[in-house]
Amino acid sequence: MLASTTFGNNESSLSNYKRGVDANPLVVDLKVSNLPPECDEASLKKASGSRQVVATQIDFDNLKGTCKGSARI
Repeated sequence: MLASTTFGNNESSLSNYKRGVDANPLVVDLKVSNLPPECDEASLKKASGSRQVVATQIDFDNLKGTCKGSARI
């Protein structure tokens, strides 16, 4: 594996790898309400502001094809 040093502080580029290995990921389950009828999966992910969204579940009215106003991220 190749490594280099950071210009200015001579820190190894592999030092950031250790921070990622030691990090504890956090999984959060959110229930969202009062959504507009035109809300879809893409807009819900964007509104969450999260770096990574694992799954979304939007309550749809199958007859109208619109959002019922609640979802889970």
